[in-house]
Amino acid sequence: MSGKLRELVTWGLKANIIVLAVDLPILIAVWLFQGIDLPATFRGYFPAMLLVEAAVVFTIGGLIPLTSTIFFSRIRKHFLHSNEEWSADKHKESERRSNYLILTGLFLFLESLAVSVLFL
Repeated sequence: MSGKLRELVTWGLKANIIVLAVDLPILIAVWLFQGIDLPATFRGYFPAMLLVEAAVVFTIGGLIPLTSTIFFSRIRKHFLHSNEEWSADKHKESERRSNYLILTGLFLFLESLAVSVLFL
């Protein structure tokens, strides 16, 4: 595995662990306050939470390179009177940054599928 790919996967897994660390207390709070049994909470809420989070991360990951396109550069120049010019290097850099979020969204999506299958 090359250095860049290893860094990308490591970053995605770290972000995924952070998301799971935030999700578990939320699920425990739902379990305690709604009085539903714990397996039903994991079967119903957990895959849905992961799927919604994956959708949000995919959307943000897709919007990052979109904002650095020529079209949005022209809009910023016209409406915001920005002196910043469009460059292909900035666009490629934003695409590289969005790869981290897209991979994290992929991990979350695959986890939601795995949890759904495990708690059938």
